[in-house]
Amino acid sequence: MPNSSAFLPVWVVAPLGFLVLLVLAGHLISVRATVADPRRRRIRLATSGLLMLIVPILGYGLCGATPDRSREFVLVWLLVACLIMFVILLALADMLHSLSIHRAQLRELRRSLGGPSSRLPRSTHAPQPTPSPDGDA
Repeated sequence: MPNSSAFLPVWVVAPLGFLVLLVLAGHLISVRATVADPRRRRIRLATSGLLMLIVPILGYGLCGATPDRSREFVLVWLLVACLIMFVILLALADMLHSLSIHRAQLRELRRSLGGPSSRLPRSTHAPQPTPSPDGDA
């Protein structure tokens, strides 16, 4: 016979969930005000929104969904796992966007410093092999 009790009592989950929602709301407001890049702002707002959606579902999974109601139990935890996967995918998208911004800034820095790559014209033919110090070609 499966155990019908929830993982945690409501008096533990509800205050923690409320506190996490307050922190996420503060993060959402600060992202709106501080992040200058529009693409990065959209990614981070979507991540914050998804996390704010996950908190109540996770809270219900911890204190409301019991193994006695197996269908509901599985669906709640599957939903939590899928939403966390989407948060991870958004974090990956943010990382790739940060990498592209970094590369663009490096190119601009090289161009502004007048490095060798910006002064030399790019040739379309293959470079000639240089002879080795031993005299072998």
